[in-house]
Amino acid sequence: MNWLNTPTSIIHAPEYVGSEPTQRATWWNLMVYCAEQENGGVIVGGSAWKDRRWQQTCGVTAEEIHDDCDLWERSGNDIVLWGYPKDKETEVKAKREGGSIGGKRRAENAVSSIASSSASRSPSSSASTERKGKEGNGIGKEVASAPVDASVRDGIPFPDFPPEPNGNHPKESASHMNELAARVRGLRPEWKKMALTYAEMRSLTECAASLEGLDADDWENIRRYLAAKLPEGSGGWQPRSRAKFLESAPDVYSHAAQWASKNKPATSQPRTGGWK
Repeated sequence: MNWLNTPTSIIHAPEYVGSEPTQRATWWNLMVYCAEQENGGVIVGGSAWKDRRWQQTCGVTAEEIHDDCDLWERSGNDIVLWGYPKDKETEVKAKREGGSIGGKRRAENAVSSIASSSASRSPSSSASTERKGKEGNGIGKEVASAPVDASVRDGIPFPDFPPEPNGNHPKESASHMNELAARVRGLRPEWKKMALTYAEMRSLTECAASLEGLDADDWENIRRYLAAKLPEGSGGWQPRSRAKFLESAPDVYSHAAQWASKNKPATSQPRTGGWK
C-alpha cells in the first residue's frame, strides 16, 4: 500500500498514550514499513535482525525494537504490531485483484476490436499495393510480399470499449486510454518514437487502474527517476522498455517515489519536462 489508513482515535488508546514518544515514533516507522510490504503487520524473523538491517529497512535501531512496549510484541522470532489495519490491507488486495481481472477482460475486448479493425483495412491495402505493382511493371503479375499495414507503422488509437455484461459502460474510454498511452510514451525520449504495440496496449489496459491515480507530480517523478543514473547498490530498478514498465508499473512507481523523496529538484530552477 502507498498510504496508511489509521483512525485519529488511535492517539487516545491506552497502548499509545502509555508509550514513550520514542516508542510511538518507532511504532509509526514500523507501521509504514509493514504497509509498504503488505505483510499484515507482522515482520517475520524481525527479532533476529541486526541493528544495521533495522536502520536501513525501517529507520529504527535494534535497541529501540527490543525495548518493551505495548505498541508491538515479539511472537517467537516475529515482530507483531498493535493497531495495524489488516482489514484495510485485505480490502486493497481484493480491489487490486478485482481490477486486474476486469482489466484483463477489457484488454482482451480492446485487442480483439483493434485486430478486427486492422483486418478490415488489410484487404484494401493489399489490393492497392497489387494494383500499383501491375501498373509499374506492366506484366500483370501480383506482388508477392505482403504490404506493411499503416496501423502497425503509425499506431492505432484505442477503440471505444464495448459495454460490460451488466450493461454498464467501462470507465476506460478510448480518449482516456489514449491519454495514458501518451503519458507512458513521454517517460523516455526513445519511447515516443513508436506507438504502443498490441501487447503493450493490453498491458496498459490491465494496469490502467493503478496509473489513473497518479497526478502530474507522480508522472514527473517517474520520468526523472527513469532518466537518473542510480548508484550501485541503491536497490532501485529502471525498466528500459515500455513493455517492462507496463508489466511492473506499481513497483516502478514505488521506487520512483522513494528516489524522488531523496532527490528533490532545486526549487530555484524552473521545472522542465511534463506533458505536451
